[in-house]
Amino acid sequence: MKRITLLLMALGLGATVGFAQGNRIVCDETCRIEYRKTETSLPKQAETAKTADKARPAAVPGYAVVSPVGRTSVEMISQAPRLESLDGKTIAVVGVSFMTGVTHPEIKRLINEHYPSAKVLLLDEIGFSGPYPAPGVTRKQNEDFKRNLRDMKVDAVISGNGGCGLCTPKETGSCITAEYLGIPSVIIAGPGFADQARYTVHNNGVPVMRVAEYPGVFAADSGETLLKNTREILWPQIVEALTKPITADEIARAEKSGSGDIRDDVFYGSLEEIDEYFRRQNWTDGLPIVPPTYDKVTEFMKYTPYGYDETVAVLPVAHRDTKAWHVAVNAVMSGCKPEYMPVLIALTKGLGDGNFRRTLASTHAWAPRFCGAIIWHRPRPTRRK
Repeated sequence: MKRITLLLMALGLGATVGFAQGNRIVCDETCRIEYRKTETSLPKQAETAKTADKARPAAVPGYAVVSPVGRTSVEMISQAPRLESLDGKTIAVVGVSFMTGVTHPEIKRLINEHYPSAKVLLLDEIGFSGPYPAPGVTRKQNEDFKRNLRDMKVDAVISGNGGCGLCTPKETGSCITAEYLGIPSVIIAGPGFADQARYTVHNNGVPVMRVAEYPGVFAADSGETLLKNTREILWPQIVEALTKPITADEIARAEKSGSGDIRDDVFYGSLEEIDEYFRRQNWTDGLPIVPPTYDKVTEFMKYTPYGYDETVAVLPVAHRDTKAWHVAVNAVMSGCKPEYMPVLIALTKGLGDGNFRRTLASTHAWAPRFCGAIIWHRPRPTRRK
């Protein structure tokens, strides 16, 4: 049960390829081929898997699998065009996380050097949003920042620095607020947190997030290295992010994640390939999974009165519309038994309840726990006569 809780919190966006069967897409060997063809850069372990695939005996079974991830419940906005230039613009450079006392004054200096007519506002002059509020929630800090952006006629927002699982969503809040007001933005994030920034923004209704990626760990670098990387690595990315038009490709990738039937197959492959694919989509906890095939998931659905497309809960922090189908998919992946579905439905409702949910997404060494009666399922011992 503990494992399915973690899997239900998974964030990720993936592609769907295959052929139509009724109202859903069914994958065959084509899905594996298309996935391999569209990869632009593979980590070492994926290259190894690709090489091994050529020598894989034909007898090794393959499985067509479905996605475990609900879709965002937040409607996408239309983003404003990016700026033609930073000349004469008012630019807010905000954020409080990971060495901003070094990076942000240097960004201000670079803006003033390259665009003397631009005006730069730092944190103490304009504030920042903090985490973007969930739909229907109003937060004073966010409202104050929104008002300041309007009153000070800000043309662009640079926010950072995203260097952990809590601070990255916190700093993306300023970018989301800006984009909703039609103001172009960019977030600075370290390796491993750039994708989290993109997912956070997308899950809050902004299709495309531009990220300036720092080449290392903020807190581990000296002041001299931070300044050098800000000048040589971050600065060109920041300018491009704010001035390069959003491409049709970027928009298409964002739109693709919310299309199709939730029961569509998304990949076909061997056990090893499915594990690799799901890990790369951030759909697992890193441990091996049971392939969630359509037939297996359908078997789990027999143990609940819910229809496959009925919403069980909208799960924070990604505002995922989690259907009964997604609960069943995660149950299969976790190795649960089909008859556990009523308990898993109740567990998922708990995850979506504000009385249970506090901050669930972090890279810090803590996580919420359910009571032992739910987590640990073991048979009652029998007394020997």
